[in-house]
Amino acid sequence: MRCPVCNRQYPLSEIEIHADECLSRKQTAFACGTSEDSICMKLDEQENDSDYAVSDDGCSTTNTPAAIKVEIVRALEIAKNSKSEAQTITIPVRRNFAFRDFHNFFMKPWNWKKRNRSYNIQFIGEAGVDTGGVSRDFYTESMMEVKQQFFAENEDGSGYEPVCGTVSVADGTARTIGHLIAASLCHGGPGPGIFVPWLYCYLSGGIDKVRQNLPLQLDKKCEYGSVYNELRAATADKEVVEIFATHQACVILENIGYRGDPTKATLKNRDNVLQSIFIKSKIEPCLPVLVGIAEGLECYKIRDIVKSHVELLQPVFCPSSLFTWDHNNFLQILKPSFAEDGSNKKMKEMTTYKAFLDFTDCCWNDDLFPLEFQKLMKFLTGSSTLPPLGLPNDLSISFLHGCRLSPGGTKCRCLPTVSTCAISVVLPVHIETQEEMLNVFQCAITCEIGFGQV
Repeated sequence: MRCPVCNRQYPLSEIEIHADECLSRKQTAFACGTSEDSICMKLDEQENDSDYAVSDDGCSTTNTPAAIKVEIVRALEIAKNSKSEAQTITIPVRRNFAFRDFHNFFMKPWNWKKRNRSYNIQFIGEAGVDTGGVSRDFYTESMMEVKQQFFAENEDGSGYEPVCGTVSVADGTARTIGHLIAASLCHGGPGPGIFVPWLYCYLSGGIDKVRQNLPLQLDKKCEYGSVYNELRAATADKEVVEIFATHQACVILENIGYRGDPTKATLKNRDNVLQSIFIKSKIEPCLPVLVGIAEGLECYKIRDIVKSHVELLQPVFCPSSLFTWDHNNFLQILKPSFAEDGSNKKMKEMTTYKAFLDFTDCCWNDDLFPLEFQKLMKFLTGSSTLPPLGLPNDLSISFLHGCRLSPGGTKCRCLPTVSTCAISVVLPVHIETQEEMLNVFQCAITCEIGFGQV
């Protein structure tokens, strides 16, 4: 029998169910400006045409954090290896204007053509040479700029939603946001880790993916929120009819183009209405922005990889503890280099190292401690979260001896020195207590205004 909506042939036993779904999809296409040809396909048709898919065999069962990280690295290595072998391009940026300078650089057509090359980040006026640490620092700061300027936290705390308007589409900012994320993941920087689930669903599978993963509730401040939440909580056909009969629901049904009989509403067609409400209230207002971000994610084939590893890569894009620095894992990457056994130097180094361990323990576990571990890790590695590709090596710790007394006879006040490229820190041995360690790191982090500036 032929479907009256899409004009395709279906078995008689399936035509009624298909026609309902097909009509809903047609309304969705109208609301979002999507091609009807792309959404009038059979419901079980899935996108699976990526040339860059990596087998996910076993991913559903390897659910330990370490195993998941290994699989994520394997997936992202595809992007890393897709970088053009042409000459690396240098991108000059100013600190505190990093994202804007990155955006302006790639808005030039001749630079945009080079977007799939390797990047060398240069902070103007700073001495740092980019062998990894400068890039991590740049991507961390740029991600923070994007989060603060173009996203707002959802009311339920599930993540951040885009708040940038069509101006950000017209000037290319939305595309640059996606490009920045792709470049960060490919060059060893942090993932965004802030997207609300529905935003990630759209980027990884389009409207269909969003329809299949509707949130349990909408924000109370949302114009459509109360009707959506009531419909979502309904458990009987009678409740659905009662909700449809309210004035607020009637207005919403009109806005989404509902053409059914409200008095015959059921739990079955309730889901179609929920999908339409969500698309109308959340996706339609920022659809151009989403399209722009998705276009930027095409760099280094990141979006193809995401489509092929949707569940695996969700912790990279959405809030997750998987890439939060854990104190126990931090301790495992520490590689102190001590003087020879039995020497006075080693005794001093061990005292300083113990003070460092006590200091980091408080950073992670003491809620009242004046220094957060995210700031400490940003200072030590260039990234406040663990990059999905991991760090190139462990954190080496060496010790500085021979500091002289100041002219006034007091202890030397030199600070720890850090290399985020080599991932190393040098601790002066005159720092002997947790309190002293806190003071010098606070001073170092506060005074740190760029590479080679302390």
